[in-house]
Amino acid sequence: MSAIYGIVGDAEGSELERMGQRLAHRGSAVAEWSPAPTVLFGRRIRDENGSGLSAPSVPVAFDGFIDYRSALADALGLRPEEACEDPTLVFAVYRTLGPDGLSRIRGQFGVAIYDAKSRTLL
Repeated sequence: MSAIYGIVGDAEGSELERMGQRLAHRGSAVAEWSPAPTVLFGRRIRDENGSGLSAPSVPVAFDGFIDYRSALADALGLRPEEACEDPTLVFAVYRTLGPDGLSRIRGQFGVAIYDAKSRTLL
């Protein structure tokens, strides 16, 4: 089992790092990033194949899986390379359909999305 975690508000990266260390039992691969000055996200997964973990290019912390992802990407009019990673697909749903559009995503997952425009965390 893996984990996503984060801090919103005045905090330092060292606080997020300590939070992630307390979740070490969730996996050895760690990615921590800041999608906005007062928002810090982190993710831990098991790294069974040694490939590591990188931060997504969108302001989304995601863990889990999406069922029927290719059909969802097609419905949004996305090319395969635009929806190759789950956080990118989730952000495309949010950007295109708004918060209510997230109900169209089927699967088992946890997600946090930072909307810089409205300065909100969902």
